[in-house]
Amino acid sequence: MTDTFTGRPRAARLPEAFLAALRERIDLAEVASDYVDLKPAGAARLKGLCPVHAENTPSFVVSTDSHRYHCFGCGADGDAIGLLTDVGGLTFREAVETLASRVGLAMPEAGERADVPDSKTALRDVLARCQPLLHSWLLDSPGGAGARRFLTDRGFGAEHASLWGLGFNPGGGMLHQALGEADQQALADAGMSARSERGRVYDVFHDRLVWPLRDAQGRIVGYAGRDLDGSSRAKYLNTRDTALYTKHEVLFGLHLARRHMLQRKQVILVEGYTDVMAMVDAGLENTCAPCGTAVTESHADLIAARIGDGGEVVTGFDNDDAGRAAAWRTFLAVQRFTSSVTCLDLSALPGKADPCDVRAESGNQALVQLVEGRQPLLRTLLRSDIARHDLGEPEQKAAARDAVAKRLAEVTDPVLVREYTRLAAQWIGIEVSDLPSRGGHTVGSRRAVSAAPAAPVAGPSEAELAVAAFLIANPDQIDDACWYGNGSLAGLLGAQMAELVEASAAMFPAGRPAAGSEAAPVWNDALREVLDDAAHPLITPVWLTDPPPPADMSALLRRTAKARCWARLQAVQERIDNAVGQDWKSLMDEYEALRAQWRELQAL
Repeated sequence: MTDTFTGRPRAARLPEAFLAALRERIDLAEVASDYVDLKPAGAARLKGLCPVHAENTPSFVVSTDSHRYHCFGCGADGDAIGLLTDVGGLTFREAVETLASRVGLAMPEAGERADVPDSKTALRDVLARCQPLLHSWLLDSPGGAGARRFLTDRGFGAEHASLWGLGFNPGGGMLHQALGEADQQALADAGMSARSERGRVYDVFHDRLVWPLRDAQGRIVGYAGRDLDGSSRAKYLNTRDTALYTKHEVLFGLHLARRHMLQRKQVILVEGYTDVMAMVDAGLENTCAPCGTAVTESHADLIAARIGDGGEVVTGFDNDDAGRAAAWRTFLAVQRFTSSVTCLDLSALPGKADPCDVRAESGNQALVQLVEGRQPLLRTLLRSDIARHDLGEPEQKAAARDAVAKRLAEVTDPVLVREYTRLAAQWIGIEVSDLPSRGGHTVGSRRAVSAAPAAPVAGPSEAELAVAAFLIANPDQIDDACWYGNGSLAGLLGAQMAELVEASAAMFPAGRPAAGSEAAPVWNDALREVLDDAAHPLITPVWLTDPPPPADMSALLRRTAKARCWARLQAVQERIDNAVGQDWKSLMDEYEALRAQWRELQAL
């Protein structure tokens, strides 16, 4: 199956039965503990500081009954899969794969028979067992001295080698000998060995410093190796395409960067493996790199899943023509979801400077300052295009104009095209009308990213949650509470919350089950079954709200009713301001009724 918009293969939908089984097996508290320190907070509940937003007072609650979490500070809500996407920076499928592996549940694969072993598992296993061997040879073997010197010369030590899992392959069949005969085919299939024209099996990465290449979940899918003595035709060598690894689909460092990308809505893209190491050592943990190739559509998808529409892409490629070309290809790949593309200014540095060189020469703070001083990439490239020409000559002005027009013809954001057309004309010293329009730009040529995002919908207030929790625990009080909503529960709590309370009362007339009881999960599941999807985000916060004592209810009902009435008054007033004819009269009647209700509530 292919995607209608991209033409690329679309992942098969995972069976609901499989997802339900996964959610049932996963211990959400254990998963959440990877991100937050949880403390007991009542029956079947744990609480901690929210990993989604910064806070000083814990408002993030995990319910072991419902297998869900909710933050009463920012409204974050979900299950274990949602936690890994919202906080862990994984896509939905990556999160499912991670959790399935955690509980030993086999992933269903479209088109594969269930009784056939997953061939990828054997490859992952052999690559994972290679890593500690390669790492020990880097640190301890005499043959690894050149690799250790390479790292030391660039300011990296054993702690950096450990963080990134670096290794050294001495060749000579040592990897084969260490793993044993049974793994020889898996080594070949994983791209670690190959056979020469004469039929001799050899180590692909012999005599090379190697970096493990990992997917977003941190699983090793291949290796990259660097020649140390100049004897190889290829300075860098990557694992060939295998069942696990495709060069244009992997970003080096993504497994460490993904959470920081998610939090900052920003990614820094650099060219080399040591550049990523240098940036991360400087505290710029949202950095990754393509594996020896230009940024592709697949890379752009990986980035968009973490930084979202409108997030920032910072390019930090080498200070040469190839680096500038790589930056431009990055712009073209990501412009479908963001216009915020910036670059590090390496122009003041000598020769082919890169972030690793900057760190080695000037330290970590110099990298931080480079990021702080980043500039819009399109502006930088256009200025570079113009600087190549002697603007004192009319022919050179025309050539600069053509270079600018050629670049802008590939830009799809109409605002960028319009504004940089105006600026470029000023920089060249020509009229805006002298710049030809060659791109056929239209406002609709981009995805709907250009449209202003909808304002976030406010969640229920603490008072509304407390009232709902009380009424769910005491359904016999619902009729009395309706008085505060001018005769309806929706007038007090809003339509969706009222529907939730009434559905709970119909199914659990004696009140919801107590937290921690065997029947507790039934309430949650039953409401999700009968309520529309739009009401689902209300279920967990209501469940995690303790019913207030009856003595507090009068004040809570007044506060809730007054807030709802005032909001409705403001909404009707706005409609009156824009109404005509009969609409105006009916709105005035509604307004007067609400005013009367407001006066009555004020008198309580």
